[in-house]
Amino acid sequence: MNSVIQVMQANLGFAIYMPYVLLCCAFLIAYFFRQGRIAMISVALLASYWLIQHTLSEPADQHLSLIKLSLFALLLPVACWQIYLFKNETIWHPGFLAFLLSLGLIIGWASLLISDFDNVIMTYFIEFLSSTQVTSSPLPIILAAYIAILTLYAGILVYSHNRLSDVVIYSTLLVVGSAFTRFDVPFISSTMFSLIAVLMMIYLISTSYKMAFTDTLTQLPARQALEIDLRQLGKKYTLAMVDIDHFKSFNDTYGHDAGDDVLRLIASRLALIKGNGRVYRYGGEEFLILFKGKETEQCSPLLEQVRNDIAGYPLVLRNYTKRPSDNTQGRQYRHSRYKQDCLSLTVSIGISDSLQGDSVTEILDNADKALYSAKSSGRNCIKHYSPQ
Repeated sequence: MNSVIQVMQANLGFAIYMPYVLLCCAFLIAYFFRQGRIAMISVALLASYWLIQHTLSEPADQHLSLIKLSLFALLLPVACWQIYLFKNETIWHPGFLAFLLSLGLIIGWASLLISDFDNVIMTYFIEFLSSTQVTSSPLPIILAAYIAILTLYAGILVYSHNRLSDVVIYSTLLVVGSAFTRFDVPFISSTMFSLIAVLMMIYLISTSYKMAFTDTLTQLPARQALEIDLRQLGKKYTLAMVDIDHFKSFNDTYGHDAGDDVLRLIASRLALIKGNGRVYRYGGEEFLILFKGKETEQCSPLLEQVRNDIAGYPLVLRNYTKRPSDNTQGRQYRHSRYKQDCLSLTVSIGISDSLQGDSVTEILDNADKALYSAKSSGRNCIKHYSPQ
């Protein structure tokens, strides 16, 4: 912080206004990525930072400053946690307006409380806060413990669910809570509010990247990721197209929920392939495996191994039509002697390598032709591309 303070003092105007700029940027990114809850948090932080700069930056009555700092430490976590009351929609959703209204009510209530600073109840409250202060921090120890407990709970949510909103709330409580705990340090608020704004932007961009380049159903790299990787290939590589046999009939018979289970299962088995093969969800029931630096002969045993693994793996279907409606029925159902459907799945694979064409598009087309040949040959087999 000593180095940060020196930089801030040398660029005072920039340092004070930097959190406004960064938080506005975080708000705009949340708006464009349709992350309404993160936009709500950025608005709450903007309002908090503005109030801190206009109510706590100037020397004032010590007791009044203690009340204001305590209210910030008490109410900012409340403003952050209430985002879970609203859906994660755009800022044009009525929920965002309701959040702004609730934020205004919180600020209005705090203002009324401060305006009646001299009443008897506030006097006792100030004495209580003063009695819990420690020399190492201007924030009363009870409020520091309050922030620590909420931060710990947010960390548990991150560990359990790892949702974007959980991560942002955890980081906000951790970083801004540190600012309140060490509020006597010069430029601590501008430093910490700038830091949380940067973290929010990083989280938003990384999450949006994952959503764009990762298939949400199978958690494999999506076709967009494949298109990027295909532009960065060397001179030697092999492409293998994989298709689930009779998948349409399976979907029609057992339903789309069971079909999704099949796609997840096949993706998990394909992901175990050796030889540094990278698996992509190509579309529908098709997958593509990319082997860099390998030819067809080197990849065939690896693909044969994964094909046999899938063919020998039993698929136990959940009975969606008989699925219990509550946990009590669920326990009875799980302990019943009902025999679930157990099926086996197979895949067909077509292979082509870089020696069999002049461009990636041609190699991909060759692998697709080889896959069609595998389908025509009875399925559950591997076919290499061979020019006619």
